[in-house]
Formats: sequence, structure tokens, C-alpha cells
Amino acid sequence: MATQIELKIAGVTFEGRQAILKPLYEAKTKPEVRLVMEPTNPYDPNAVKVEFKVADDWKHVGYIEKKVAEEVTKSLQDGSIEKVEVGQIAPVASKAVLWASVILTGKA
Repeated sequence: MATQIELKIAGVTFEGRQAILKPLYEAKTKPEVRLVMEPTNPYDPNAVKVEFKVADDWKHVGYIEKKVAEEVTKSLQDGSIEKVEVGQIAPVASKAVLWASVILTGKA
């Protein structure tokens, strides 16, 4: 059986990313997702950027959280991630902002 893990996307409140998430949330749409390794990222050489495909264009919506980025980077490098999909796009209970997650499915 393949292993699945849901990971919260970090940084969704920066650089206008809420404007990308809001229409997806309102339409209950789950776009295609891709993970992009950023080995030259000045803050974390294991940074993994999360992008959603919106209207035929890839939009940066955040990053895999730093605490698991190294493990995700290794899994991307060795090809053990079979599938990446949107988990949730939902409002934060106490704030007028959205959060999002991705589900990674490993090869069986």
C-alpha cells in the first residue's frame, strides 16, 4: 500500500499568495500541483517551492515547511514520490486568511 502524508504549505500569506488561493477556495477547485526544489534558496538549501497550476500558468503559493523540507527533497531526488495533490484550501478560524496543504503519495 502506498504511503500518504498531508503537509501544510508555509508562506501562503506572503507576496500576494492569498489572491491566488481565494478564488480556488471560493470555487472549491483543486488545481494541479508541482513541487520545485530550490537548492540555491538563500534561507534553506532544501527549500521546496509549491506551485499550483492556475489558468495554464504555474503560481507560487508557498513552501513545504522547513522541518520536513530535507526529507521531501530526498524523496523528490530518489523518485519515491508518486503523486502530489492539493489536500485542503481553507480559512484560518480566527483570521481572514486562507491556509493550504498538499498530499504526497509515496510509491508502494
